[in-house]
Amino acid sequence: MRNIPTDIYIENGAVKNHGGEIAELGKKAMIVTGRHSSAVNGSLDDVKAVLESQGIGYVIYNDIEENPSVETVYTAATAAVKYGVDMFVAVGGGSPMDASKAISMLAKNGIVCENAEFSEIESVVKAEKCELSDSIAKVEEFLYTPAKLPFYPIVCVPTTCGTGSEATPYSILTSTSSRPRNLLPTKYSRHLHWWTTAILKHHHMAV
Repeated sequence: MRNIPTDIYIENGAVKNHGGEIAELGKKAMIVTGRHSSAVNGSLDDVKAVLESQGIGYVIYNDIEENPSVETVYTAATAAVKYGVDMFVAVGGGSPMDASKAISMLAKNGIVCENAEFSEIESVVKAEKCELSDSIAKVEEFLYTPAKLPFYPIVCVPTTCGTGSEATPYSILTSTSSRPRNLLPTKYSRHLHWWTTAILKHHHMAV
């Protein structure tokens, strides 16, 4: 049986209780989440409050769809580099967690969209321009070719009981090119070092 090289906390107020440990991971976070549920169930506000209390700057990327696409993670990685992000907090189900792993690796290795433009309103960043068509094939080749590459720290705040992505080294993405949909993990599925840094299972989402 493999040991999981990830700190796992399951407790009431887990995010608040471990804010100091989150603060040790970086200076600016990207909160990776979907468009609705984390805002409705309070988990997004809980994470924002803890980051603010620890003096950690953040931006929010909330355009993660179900079964996140290569285009989405590429765009988010570009935003992360533009805004100086050096850590990621995934909030939600399997899709934000899968996405955050790929975004972290792309950002750390400078695999970004050239000439991209973003807007920021209340810390939420949106892509206004990010030309993808000519570069997606190269991004997919990078993602799907086995290699050991660095990545930024990732904290997961799961709000569902689903894929267990928070405790695996896999990132399942949707390709809109020639690759089969939802079939291939990113390169790190073959290496034990691509694990999230911490999992904060935050009962009822109450801090």
